[in-house]
Amino acid sequence: MIKVCLLLEVITLIGALFNQEEFGVGLSILMCLIPLLILSLFYKLELELSSESIRLKFGIGVIKKSFVVSEIVNATKVTSPFWVGYGIRIHPSYTLYNIEGSNAIEIALKGRSRKYRIGTDDPDKIYDYIKSVIINNKP
Repeated sequence: MIKVCLLLEVITLIGALFNQEEFGVGLSILMCLIPLLILSLFYKLELELSSESIRLKFGIGVIKKSFVVSEIVNATKVTSPFWVGYGIRIHPSYTLYNIEGSNAIEIALKGRSRKYRIGTDDPDKIYDYIKSVIINNKP
């Protein structure tokens, strides 16, 4: 995905440089910066697991989400269909946070019907960790 974004950025840059007289330098620079901004916001997904929370951070850290572990009632391994896509996707029954692949962990929170899916390339490890923390936090 990153390779595709970089290719599109190069094509945009070349097109902007050739059309400077028609559109002006300011628009050319803007056309180059918008894809770079989007790429910097979504080029990676960091997942930080602790006994108190699960924290997600996209790209450079502007977009964040956290879940309190004590509110998690269930976790399951799921496979999202390819047409769901990447980034942050809002589906009628869940919200997906993903940057590549189709493997994800779906978590259900207390008092909420909406579920949350966290895309990962190592679902077994994260699933086992979340399950162990849920079991240890039960009274």
